[in-house]
Amino acid sequence: MTTLSSASDVLRCFSAQRLELGVTEVATLLHLPKSNVSRLLRAMREAGFLEAVAGSRRYRPGLLMFELGHTYRRSSPLLARAQAAVERVSRACGHTGYVSIRDGRDVMGLTFHEGSRMLRVGTPVGERLPAFATATGRALLARLDDEVVRALHPDPLTPPSPNSPADLEALIERLHQVRRDGYCVSHHEANAGVASLAVAVGDPATGEEVSLCIVYPVATVPPEEGSAVLAALRAEADRLAALLGDPHRGPPGDPSGDPLGDPPGSPPDRLPGNPPNNPPNNPPGNRQDHPRDTPLGDPPGPGGAQPASGPHPAHGDAAEPDSPPRHPAATPASPRRDAA
Repeated sequence: MTTLSSASDVLRCFSAQRLELGVTEVATLLHLPKSNVSRLLRAMREAGFLEAVAGSRRYRPGLLMFELGHTYRRSSPLLARAQAAVERVSRACGHTGYVSIRDGRDVMGLTFHEGSRMLRVGTPVGERLPAFATATGRALLARLDDEVVRALHPDPLTPPSPNSPADLEALIERLHQVRRDGYCVSHHEANAGVASLAVAVGDPATGEEVSLCIVYPVATVPPEEGSAVLAALRAEADRLAALLGDPHRGPPGDPSGDPLGDPPGSPPDRLPGNPPNNPPNNPPGNRQDHPRDTPLGDPPGPGGAQPASGPHPAHGDAAEPDSPPRHPAATPASPRRDAA
């Protein structure tokens, strides 16, 4: 094992739950002699990768790692555009949003957009979760061939929830559904009581792929409101795909990607409550010609997001990266804030 790979392994030991580590902990996690780990941590501190925690013999990631993380975010056009897209949807619906990436079998959030509702849910940015058991992860895994997905999971799956795929064949079936629908939904998987809506977008020029996600508490959001949020999220993803030439998402307006009702025995990656061959339920008086026209509406009270104007992705108009798609103004399906 080279020094560089050993340093990489040390950095991977840090997480949202392990912000600081000592020699003994790192040695236990990596199954290495404490003497070797001690020398390695000192070398990493001298190089700027780690810094010593004052008054202890523990270490934490150094300022250099923070600077590199920000450089990565600024250097990714896809991440910047995805971040702006999720922020628009999060601001309009009041629920928390993420932009996530896949790293092997794991998925992690890179950006976090806190919702404005009284009751908010979420997962710390940077925390690794099994991709097969999250909406963001399955949305990204669905972009891979089945053979690649099988190679990523040589060992039996360990589902964190009864709602997660129980084995590899169940996962493959879920991924086929995601490819047909163009989105993924999860309920009570990575976090009990939480629903997640996710769509994935990629940049063929750079090979980057990200997932746009909105999360909300299941108990306080009716299906029709979830449908409206999903429609807005998909509209943003379709717009990004059109800008970037993403071949994995069909052209905007393709009816094969519309959210339909649940056929008997379908896995729970479809959003419930939508009638077959019709767009999500809308309040009376709103357009019904396409699910992407389903309005989000603003959260009640002052400070709600105003309806935006600009080219609509369904019509193939060229748009600047930061100009939001058009959503008609309307009263949301659930005209109240979540109660704590």
